[in-house]
Amino acid sequence: MGKTTGNLAARTIYRWTGKVLRWSSVVVLILCILCVAGGLLLLWPPVQNKVVHWLGREATEMLGTEVRVGHVMLSPWGQLVFDDVFIADLSGDTLLAVQSLKVKALRIHPRSRVVQVGGLGLHGTRFAMTTPTGGTKSNLTLLLDKLSSTETTEEGDDWVVRCRRFNISELHFSYANENTEQIPFGVDFEHVDVTHAHIAGRDLSVIGDSIHANLSKFQLQERSGLQVDELSGITSITPRGINVDDLLLRTPSSEAKGKLAFTTGAWTDYNDFNQLVRMKLDLDTAHLDFADIALFAPELEGVRYPVHLSGKMRGTVAELKGRGLKVAFGERSWFTGNVEFSGLPDIANTFMVLDIEQLRTDHGDLVNVPVPPFTSGGTLQLPVEVEQFGAISFSGNFTGFTKAFTAYGRTSTALGVVNTDVSYERDTVNNVFSISGRVITPGFDLGPLVGTRTVGPLAANLRIKAKGRSFSTMTTDLEGTLPLLTVNGTRITGITTNGKLEKNRFNGELTTEDENLRMHFEGLADLRGRWPLVDFSAEVDHMDLRALGFVDAVGYNSLKLHVAASGRLSPDSLLGILALRDISYCVGSKDHELGDVLLRSGRENGTNILELDADFANARVEGTFLPTRLVAL
Repeated sequence: MGKTTGNLAARTIYRWTGKVLRWSSVVVLILCILCVAGGLLLLWPPVQNKVVHWLGREATEMLGTEVRVGHVMLSPWGQLVFDDVFIADLSGDTLLAVQSLKVKALRIHPRSRVVQVGGLGLHGTRFAMTTPTGGTKSNLTLLLDKLSSTETTEEGDDWVVRCRRFNISELHFSYANENTEQIPFGVDFEHVDVTHAHIAGRDLSVIGDSIHANLSKFQLQERSGLQVDELSGITSITPRGINVDDLLLRTPSSEAKGKLAFTTGAWTDYNDFNQLVRMKLDLDTAHLDFADIALFAPELEGVRYPVHLSGKMRGTVAELKGRGLKVAFGERSWFTGNVEFSGLPDIANTFMVLDIEQLRTDHGDLVNVPVPPFTSGGTLQLPVEVEQFGAISFSGNFTGFTKAFTAYGRTSTALGVVNTDVSYERDTVNNVFSISGRVITPGFDLGPLVGTRTVGPLAANLRIKAKGRSFSTMTTDLEGTLPLLTVNGTRITGITTNGKLEKNRFNGELTTEDENLRMHFEGLADLRGRWPLVDFSAEVDHMDLRALGFVDAVGYNSLKLHVAASGRLSPDSLLGILALRDISYCVGSKDHELGDVLLRSGRENGTNILELDADFANARVEGTFLPTRLVAL
């Protein structure tokens, strides 16, 4: 009996188990059929469009603004294609419009808040952001705030979006803050209008308000005239800054390679780019036109000046430092060294500290340097005498402004070498400059600079204080020594001086202790006119007339005398007094004591008068006499 009962129970369990398995199989088969049928239905365009239109209506109702998709297609290979996507802002105006949106390999992980995309493509996109009058938030921010207010899930970490490859073509992006006026020139971050943009790359990730990507292509045109032909590199964009490694940047007039970083406290810092955005720029090589910089610094409007540079730059535009810089400009000019600028882009009021390893330039390049206001096309104005310097090479330090600075260092020119520790200041109203400090030169050819062949190379160790509108018209207070002065090709050494010097005019004291000239001069000698104007006294202990080029006689020629002169020394119209005392002239081994000579010249009753009162002769001549017109015998 027990055995029969056990068999019956076993058979009953077996029958029920079989039924459960059969029904389970039927259910699984039905579910599979439904899934396959659902998938096939979703591949059918009418069903796809019905679903998308339904989702659009739900999104419109949820956001309170219009959301629509014109057409959708889901391919069997997992690619979603949306055509004519439109999203309005809360005011009903266009926020986003996309002609074609393609998404490949889309994966959404709600628990981990991760969206993965194998590929993303957008074509014909219009993205229009505005901040309405009286508002402080953009239309995009207002829409996102509305979306977050309808969120029913608990708050968590930011969503993470990762995209393996992306390609955005024919993008038109604009942002207009209706609370501010649009600036007339340059990039206005409150009124941006990028009419054409193309962005492509890989490894895009969006975490909150931070974006990271490896850009392979970035092109844009902006209403200000900014045009980027190529921008590539490993890029990150956050409210705290923008970083681009392996940078390659090209515009129609500039090109740069290196590393770029902008550091900010918030996005709004870009509204005051010059003062608030800190830069870190490492340039391997760059060809930069200041016209591109002017688009971000409107004070430079109108400037067009290309330079080649490499090195490191740190700081804001207003407080900028450069280290290890190499800058080439003009046709033949370059600079190497370190710099600090405070006050850019207002060049006229920018304080500069330049540690110059080498600066090489010339008159031709300097006169092509643009000066403000740049819209006028003006360039640097230099005295014409600077052209005589030829190639100018300077190493040392430069501190100050373009119109007031201190320069310490060594300058090499075609006329010679000058070591300077001087201060320069220019009065731009009266166009008068002043120079003060110390000048030391082992050899400098002064003749071409002052326009005379009488004076040649000199060596000097002088304290100077000069003022004028040009080198040829400036007046200079001098104090120091002239170890060498060349007169008519003869070298005179041992000169000390203290006085005022102009072009071919000296007023002061000068003492020489040279084998060809021993003299103490005090007074004025003005050689600027055709004939000298003098008012001086001189004790001449020895003057070798032959060595100094005044006589052609062979052998030793020495003149000793005391001279006091006042007047204009012209042979045909001598006006003044010339007193020569204790005249002694030695030729070879013979001495000639000539005594004293007093020569007076003037006019009496309309008649020329010439009087000679000498130990060896007395004479008076009246009438018209022109010694320079006498016939040579």
